[in-house]
Amino acid sequence: MLYEYSKQIIQTYDSLQNRLQEIKDIISGTIRVATIYSIGLHDLPPYLKKFLKLFPTVNVPRRNTGAPTRFNEDVLGNVVDLGLVAYPTRDPKLDVIALRKDTLVLICHPHHPLAKSKSVKMSQLAGQKFISFGTGHSDAQGH
Repeated sequence: MLYEYSKQIIQTYDSLQNRLQEIKDIISGTIRVATIYSIGLHDLPPYLKKFLKLFPTVNVPRRNTGAPTRFNEDVLGNVVDLGLVAYPTRDPKLDVIALRKDTLVLICHPHHPLAKSKSVKMSQLAGQKFISFGTGHSDAQGH
């Protein structure tokens, strides 16, 4: 009697293992991701490694691009499935989801008028010369 029950338990366990493997293999295919260079190089790899460990049958080709302004077009045009950018451009046809909040830091000369400020509003940067993410121009100065 103990032998028969042990045999049933082992068969049930084997059946469960096979079923779990089948479920795991159901999630497969390709997810096309476009990232700005910094995210693709630094932020994405650890998350991608974990994801691919859980779903090894999913292919995730990445496309690093220097033109984040094209991401909306690429997602809408089905060129990519996801776009990861630092400063998203809102579009009513797309869902924009914040993955995390970053604190931006202003660095300036000690004699600059903004140097003594504890915080700076974006409007205070209007008219200031500064280095920022490029907007497609050859220089990186903001205006």
